[in-house]
Amino acid sequence: MNIQTWSTVAVEWGTRIGLQILVALAIFLVGRWLIGLVVRAVTAALRRQDVDATVLRYLGNDTNRAIVSTFGAAGYPVPEQHVRFAGPAAGRA
Repeated sequence: MNIQTWSTVAVEWGTRIGLQILVALAIFLVGRWLIGLVVRAVTAALRRQDVDATVLRYLGNDTNRAIVSTFGAAGYPVPEQHVRFAGPAAGRA
């Protein structure tokens, strides 16, 4: 392959990957902003109930972690061969 072909391929790949990175960054930033709104709403609701400040911080952080974990896990599907049933019939064919 000559230099012209390599440069064309590089520009195509760079454009595609760059656009994917920008979309991922935008989704991340919007998601973090929405999580912040939810955490602030939960904290405000608890503050109106006169909940202790330490508990407020804990529940605010816990709410943040729960939302991030839920959507983080949803973004990474587990292949079927890695899913194992652990119920009473496990191991029976």
